[in-house]
Amino acid sequence: MPQIVREADVIVVGAGLSGLQAAVSVHSAGLSCLVLEARDRVGGKTWSVDFGGGVTDLGAAWINSTNQSKMYALAKRFELELMVQNTQGDIVYSDLDGSVHRFGYGGIPDSGVRFG
Repeated sequence: MPQIVREADVIVVGAGLSGLQAAVSVHSAGLSCLVLEARDRVGGKTWSVDFGGGVTDLGAAWINSTNQSKMYALAKRFELELMVQNTQGDIVYSDLDGSVHRFGYGGIPDSGVRFG
């Protein structure tokens, strides 16, 4: 049964990456903290699911040590499993009408829209 907390120095709303970092910072400062999350999981926009033997990221695609150095350091600190981002092959996406498209990694999908 979950622990019922009736009082805390700080309440953090949301258990996404920012909320979890806020909770770590509050705890490190010696204060009590309660994290409230509407979903049945942590991670916010960072969420990976297994679709028939293949893992798909829903939300944030990746973190790295260059552009997201604080999040990367936090993941390493908590010994989270990290995977190398695939940068080879094709990207596949499903459009709003259900059609499936593919294009090479690093490219831009041809949407038929022309600018300029």
